[in-house]
Amino acid sequence: MLFPVDLCITVAANHAGQCLAGPLAEYGVIAPQGLPSVPKVIELAEKARGTALPELAWRCIRLILAQLEDVHARIGQVEREIMI
Repeated sequence: MLFPVDLCITVAANHAGQCLAGPLAEYGVIAPQGLPSVPKVIELAEKARGTALPELAWRCIRLILAQLEDVHARIGQVEREIMI
């Protein structure tokens, strides 16, 4: 029963990560895709804030990043619970 739920969450997180690729690329920020790359995407976006990313773009991208951070943390917690 857990596998379909975990798969659904992972697919949703991957989709959110892919949604970032276009907006970041518009400003010259090339970020890796996929759930394992979430920390790197966050790091790249934060480094680009104020330089490559205008403040308004940053605020919009930050909304998606917050969702990714939350999902990434929740998936990690569920995976740890499964391993116990």
